[in-house]
Amino acid sequence: MDILSIALGFVFRLYAGSAASGVNLSYWLIILTLLVAVMLGAGKRYEEIMTDNKLSRDNLHKYDDKKIKSIIILTGSISLVLFGAYLKFHSLYDFLLFIIAGILVFNYIYNVLVKKIGEPTEFFMKNKLNFILLGIWALLFFKRVYF
Repeated sequence: MDILSIALGFVFRLYAGSAASGVNLSYWLIILTLLVAVMLGAGKRYEEIMTDNKLSRDNLHKYDDKKIKSIIILTGSISLVLFGAYLKFHSLYDFLLFIIAGILVFNYIYNVLVKKIGEPTEFFMKNKLNFILLGIWALLFFKRVYF
């Protein structure tokens, strides 16, 4: 439940930013933000559970590691499918955006489930390849939206 609360907090931030800037939100952005935030939140909880850090939070003993794994894999996979549907692959940039997003999502899932690294900041900052891919993805997305 707290994972969903965290994810909804990101969606509320989207709405607040939209209201403050006067920019209309796309349903794609809202849904993808929710799914990715659930995936990242579940990954962080999974890391806490698997590293015997259950004493850090009172509610960690309530989590089932198999269900958390399923949530991570399911939300990551659905977010990629929806991102692909959003892009519609009109150009090479769309294809590259999808491939890079897929690499990042599945690399995150691998890092969480195998290496037990679920902290999103640690995932991006300690692995230079992820950081570089995220930068390339951001540049390609910027080019797609503004040019």
